[in-house]
Amino acid sequence: QPTRGLGSVRPTACAARARARSMWPRSAGLKPASPPAGRQAVSTRPAAGSATAGDRYQGLKATYAQGPLNVALSYEQSKDKDGGAGGGNVNKIASLGANYDFGVARVFAGYQQGKDLAIGPGFSGTLTIPGLAGAVTKLKAFTVGASVPFGAFTVGANYTKSKLENAAGADTDLAKAGLVATYSLSKTTTV
Repeated sequence: QPTRGLGSVRPTACAARARARSMWPRSAGLKPASPPAGRQAVSTRPAAGSATAGDRYQGLKATYAQGPLNVALSYEQSKDKDGGAGGGNVNKIASLGANYDFGVARVFAGYQQGKDLAIGPGFSGTLTIPGLAGAVTKLKAFTVGASVPFGAFTVGANYTKSKLENAAGADTDLAKAGLVATYSLSKTTTV
């Protein structure tokens, strides 16, 4: 499964539960601007890329947290600032995620859209997926999930679907479902 860091792409980026306060990339020393409950926040942060000295990551995120509702919206892109083979802005990704805690259950949802996808140093590489001729240039993905606590146990389920498209307009779908169970040993330790 391809992953997206600085200079690469993760088409199943919504695969993890959409936790509105944790959608900000943590690579390259980036930290989320998580507001306390009942607060809103907007943050922006450019950072040097990890692929080469010429790559640059840029992002903007807005969050809202009020009572049981958490929502986050983010936009990010990378740029080869030295004008390498990839040139210009690439990996333009917009994401929206939210969760709501009903008390007896928490529901999660997320949506992500990306275009001008490229990978590797200088963004000169292309992302290829079995079953799709040519390089992936666009993605659309969504995720839905829920978790239910049972005392110290929490049981969760998640479904994610991604649509990947090449420059010619041909596309393929990837989907994944998951189940998880956790047990809280303490307030800070979960297995």
